[in-house]
Amino acid sequence: METSDAERWNKRYQEERYRTFESPRPFLLENSGYLPASGIALDFAMGLGGNSIFLLERGLDVMGVDIAAEAVRYAKKQSPALMAVIADLNHFYLPTARFELIINFFYLQRGTWTDLKRALRPGGILIFETMTTEML
Repeated sequence: METSDAERWNKRYQEERYRTFESPRPFLLENSGYLPASGIALDFAMGLGGNSIFLLERGLDVMGVDIAAEAVRYAKKQSPALMAVIADLNHFYLPTARFELIINFFYLQRGTWTDLKRALRPGGILIFETMTTEML
């Protein structure tokens, strides 16, 4: 029996070693000077919400989306102000010109790039980091 992405990620987030992903990513911290001071941000594939919470603390309204209910519940518990959504990102509708900022860390699904671009407001910022062979 094949395990779904949601089941696989929920199992991972139940393991203590994956709790290290709750801190904001260094790449986000290094580029924080580019972040808008206000507005709505989308954390696409947010995981445990460390990046989302960092953005909330900077004054942004944040919607975080992830397929793993375990991660979304954990993030929402850490910060009730987070608009947290459990969804399969391959089938998640992104509204047009809604976000001043979209962040995407370690979720590479090329089919979503057009949707992410469309969801940015004019002048909006997309911060994206993915795995490289050096990280494996």
